[in-house]
Amino acid sequence: MEREKILKLVGLSLEISQMGKGKNGFPCIFVNSDGVDGKVEIAAYNNGICDGLDPSDGRYVFNLIGDTSQKIYDTCLRHLEELKTKAEGFFQ
Repeated sequence: MEREKILKLVGLSLEISQMGKGKNGFPCIFVNSDGVDGKVEIAAYNNGICDGLDPSDGRYVFNLIGDTSQKIYDTCLRHLEELKTKAEGFFQ
């Protein structure tokens, strides 16, 4: 996958993470990079860290060395943009 696309997703993840702590319904994002397999994983939890998972929580894996589906990228980007909007709503 193209470096610029990965950086866009990681940047958006960091923006959301800097707004709150993933508690009390605030979204929570985990970013993990695996240098051995050449993958980046982004896990997006809509309601933060809680007892149960929301069916619309997402886990997205991107291959840094090879191809990753454009559909996976688009789905992850859309999910993160929705969570950023939700996170911004906590401050209005």
